Amino acid sequence: MVGPGLKAAAVVALATAAILTSCADAPRPAAARQSADASQPADAPSADARQEAVVVSIADGDTLRLRGIGPGPLPAGVVARVRVLEIDSPEEDDCGYREATARLAGLIPPGSTVRVDRDRELADKFGRYLLYLWTEDGRFVNVSMVDQGFARAVLFRPNDEHIDRMRAAESAARGARRGLWATCGSAG
Repeated sequence: MVGPGLKAAAVVALATAAILTSCADAPRPAAARQSADASQPADAPSADARQEAVVVSIADGDTLRLRGIGPGPLPAGVVARVRVLEIDSPEEDDCGYREATARLAGLIPPGSTVRVDRDRELADKFGRYLLYLWTEDGRFVNVSMVDQGFARAVLFRPNDEHIDRMRAAESAARGARRGLWATCGSAG
């Protein structure tokens, strides 16, 4: 028979474990997510947020489906809709839609593996995961789409960890008339 003191201790231990687990999953401020390793680029995902995912399909230049591998922001083994953070590309029937979609598929073709990282809010009002993506060789997909002129920088508050870099890439692409800035006059 278990005494009341032991039952109370068990309840406290379970409650403490539940609180600690929920805190571990809470988003951290961007400053706390930066790598302590000075050799790692500042835009690389933090060491504890390098979940890998397999590209299942590309919907357009800023939306795709990924299957998470292991622990991280995406559920492991489940195909999830993902919105690429801090960028906006042309929608279907807009100038540059096909080109932007093809560019994203060229960077991360279906079947390839990407690394993902989140910002403060994990999902949008449509239930899509909001993520930053890196190719297997370390290329920052979000910035690459903007820098090459196939998307424009867009702030999705409160997710702002890389917005300054996105805006600089957009300014450079626009100034050089790269990608859709040359053919459509805009990139999203």
